[in-house]
Amino acid sequence: MVVGGWSGTDFFDVVDLVSLDPAGHPVPECWKGSVAPFPFAMSSAAGAMLTEGRKKRFEFFGAIAIIKLYPDNVPVVCGGGQFSCSNGPDACFTYDAPSNTWYN
Repeated sequence: MVVGGWSGTDFFDVVDLVSLDPAGHPVPECWKGSVAPFPFAMSSAAGAMLTEGRKKRFEFFGAIAIIKLYPDNVPVVCGGGQFSCSNGPDACFTYDAPSNTWYN
């Protein structure tokens, strides 16, 4: 899953499903273009499939983030924005496939 992006002039809210092995495990045609747009256009976010559990504290280049962990196999995207070299929004969004909705 690739979320958002920047063309050099515009930011995007597009969500694309991408296979790490397109020849052996392609994204099914019926899934392409089916994921709801991200709630705002942005770039420079971080995403992961996190495991169920408690909050965790991460330190990265001196910046500290407290990350809430979500149920297994739920895509989570944090930060991002329409700027460079600064902190993104203090929010994480999860994607709920059955409702095709992003939640904060």
